[in-house]
Amino acid sequence: MAIQKVLNIEDDYFKHNNIQRALKLNGINHIDHAINAEEGIQKVLESIKSEQAYDIIVVDMHFKVDGEYSSEAGMHVIQRLKSKGIEIPIIVCSSMNLMIPEVVGCIYYHETRDLNLDLKEMLREVKN
Repeated sequence: MAIQKVLNIEDDYFKHNNIQRALKLNGINHIDHAINAEEGIQKVLESIKSEQAYDIIVVDMHFKVDGEYSSEAGMHVIQRLKSKGIEIPIIVCSSMNLMIPEVVGCIYYHETRDLNLDLKEMLREVKN
């Protein structure tokens, strides 16, 4: 599977820029951005409706849902997409070290980690 189009749901612009740079280093140049759950879900639905669905979604865990910050925001997005039967592969990229069975994998976003390498490994999982 060729990965060409990615949605990153992340409200921290510094972290979004780091993820975007890592995606570009891994050959992905079409990267859309959403800053909250509602915007992210809407972009996913619009991409499917236009028959240009995202190849993967990268999602944080902590951002706004219904106007309120939530440490479970990423799970809200994952569950909403699953409940709609949307099967786009999801990678969680969070400053919390997580294991979530419903997704391709979780990247621990931390200064001691190599984001480029971690993302490359996750993208390899999606391609297989």
